[in-house]
Amino acid sequence: MLTGELVTLRPIEPDDYPALAVFANDVELELLGGGDPPTPTPQASVAAAYEQLRENPDSINFAIIANEAEGKLIGQCGLWRHDQLGRTVELGITIGVREYWGRGYGREAVALLVGYAFRLRNMRKVHLSVHANNTRAIRSYTAAGFIEEGRLREHVWSDGAYVDLVLMGRLRRPDEDLIAVGTALTTGGPPLRSQRAELRVLRYRCGSSSGNTSSGGLFLGGERGAGAQRVGDDLRAEGGPGQFPW
Repeated sequence: MLTGELVTLRPIEPDDYPALAVFANDVELELLGGGDPPTPTPQASVAAAYEQLRENPDSINFAIIANEAEGKLIGQCGLWRHDQLGRTVELGITIGVREYWGRGYGREAVALLVGYAFRLRNMRKVHLSVHANNTRAIRSYTAAGFIEEGRLREHVWSDGAYVDLVLMGRLRRPDEDLIAVGTALTTGGPPLRSQRAELRVLRYRCGSSSGNTSSGGLFLGGERGAGAQRVGDDLRAEGGPGQFPW
């Protein structure tokens, strides 16, 4: 479990499936996140897709919990497409509850997830893709240290128009991202204080366990950015989509 000031990242459990199904059927969220066009998705299909993801070693998914709301699920995030040779991985995130948009919850979840990738998975780079019209997400990624690495022009059809697909990445900074953590990353250890204010990770601890190819990330207000492949497909990563099953 990864804990920050605002959010906690924990495993996705079957009790989360009803809320995740609501997110999956929210047209605005779907458009912000990318992936396939919005399609009605029954809860049973969402649940079945997540059960498949639980068994996929290349897919690491977390529920995002608001600390202030006593365990309320507000979104999800994850890592996939691990390149063990190049030490790179793709990131995606969804904040599905609108009252938490634009308040730093998605940004802190990204910081926790990036820290997990660098410190615990020994990744060298985290990357994502996001629609160019999802400016809130792009601002949040930039604040978390991501930079634009390129874009595919008019690559995605979304809500009646073609939009660019922006590719962003964040390289590990050994002098800042690999701070000696000691027991801070083990159950019961003291919290780790990050020296990067931009990451806003003040407490970090680890316990147990159609041309639409946008993946990345958060739509943060649109805080989402995890473009996802529709249930019924083969759940493969497709430039990012495929990890979040809707």
